[in-house]
Amino acid sequence: MAIGVQNFPNIDTTDPADYPNGCQKDDPAGIVGTPYNKLTNNDYVATWDKILRYANMGANGLPDNETNGYQYFEALKALPAMDGLAGIAGAGPCTLSGMAVVSTPFLHLAHGWLYYNGQLIEFFSTAIPTPVGADVVLVKIGQAPSTVRQAVLITGANVTNSSQFPLSTLQPFGREMAFHTLSASGPCTGTIFYKKNFLADTIQLKGTLTITASGVDGTVIYTGSNSPTGPTYYAVATLPTGYFPISSTVEFTANVRYHDNFFLDDVGHAITNINAEVTTAGVIGFGCRKPSAGIATYDISFNAVIPLD
Repeated sequence: MAIGVQNFPNIDTTDPADYPNGCQKDDPAGIVGTPYNKLTNNDYVATWDKILRYANMGANGLPDNETNGYQYFEALKALPAMDGLAGIAGAGPCTLSGMAVVSTPFLHLAHGWLYYNGQLIEFFSTAIPTPVGADVVLVKIGQAPSTVRQAVLITGANVTNSSQFPLSTLQPFGREMAFHTLSASGPCTGTIFYKKNFLADTIQLKGTLTITASGVDGTVIYTGSNSPTGPTYYAVATLPTGYFPISSTVEFTANVRYHDNFFLDDVGHAITNINAEVTTAGVIGFGCRKPSAGIATYDISFNAVIPLD
């Protein structure tokens, strides 16, 4: 529980618009100001100490500044991660800041911070040679005397435990690094790739699919997205729960990848793109158009960001 500035003695209450509960008051000659003591300041000290402890960052005993770094600032940045990170980015390790690639192939990563097994870990800039044989690049975690967990890069066997993990499994905080895949069906063949940005609440959807002309209805004329006289929308794949919009269908466009020549559909309209959608049930649909005679297949490509809220 917080004491609250309104419960301090000798506070200034003359500006309720800017300070609804009052603010501290100076003590020039003849005026009794707000005292600086345990009552008025211990909440602040205790709160910052709690933030450091919650982020598993022991104070290093040095002043916070440009030379020594800002531990309180790093702890604040880590709070979203410490408060339910497993539900946002999965159980695997993730970067919170820094750790950019400085150079390759002699791998060199910059200083930064990461999260692993419920711990905020400081990463120290490391350069290592290319692993030999079956060895991989590992993030090795140690324990500093100040209780700030620290890590560097090493090479070694592909083993994951409480003190190390492969660098390849490290992902950015709040978004998936690797794509999941779905196989397209119906008149389409190929692979649909998708991954989630948890912070933006979106998914990236991309792929290149082949449409087979014999599987497409050619009895309607294309006049626009979701038009009653437009092409049939074919359900080609279904996204898993958590990866599709919850409030309304989201439309996007797939571009035609030309082979040799510009071509038309079976009623004489140019095929330059087709409309597509992701429904609130996770169904990915494409308004496939039947090409003119002599074209057995054609390819479409797409790379869309789909909002999920």
